[in-house]
Amino acid sequence: MIIKVWRILVDHAGTLRVANLNAHYRQVWCLLGLDTLFPVSPTVQAALGPGWNGSAAGMTALPPRSGW
Repeated sequence: MIIKVWRILVDHAGTLRVANLNAHYRQVWCLLGLDTLFPVSPTVQAALGPGWNGSAAGMTALPPRSGW
């Protein structure tokens, strides 16, 4: 499913950004090689970059969920 979403995003010049994975999921992510397609950032703000103002096309960043 993630690869399908990635292909759609690439076709539309989009980007999938991953943030705030805990140590277990980050290890799995890297073992699967997904970090080569979708780099992992430590925070949502870091993933979105310095120009992020909290909204884009009416969307806002959600706070990280605990326990993920």
